[in-house]
Amino acid sequence: MRRFSLAFLLCLIPATVQAEEPAAQWILVTASAFRAAVGPLYEHRKAEGLHVVVVQTSEVLAEDEIRTGEAGKLRD
Repeated sequence: MRRFSLAFLLCLIPATVQAEEPAAQWILVTASAFRAAVGPLYEHRKAEGLHVVVVQTSEVLAEDEIRTGEAGKLRD
């Protein structure tokens, strides 16, 4: 059985917008237990001008997928 602990995953992805220079998008994937702890980092990235999206693992994965480590939906 595969197990993993997912604290958070950070990605910097260019967003496609109608502007001369594309804005950067910062995606934070976190377990709900860590949501409050990453709040200051979220605010810091927003202050840097990044478009920040927060995704909680429980919004994407079912409880049994989290327990068994099935993270395919997060990768997709």
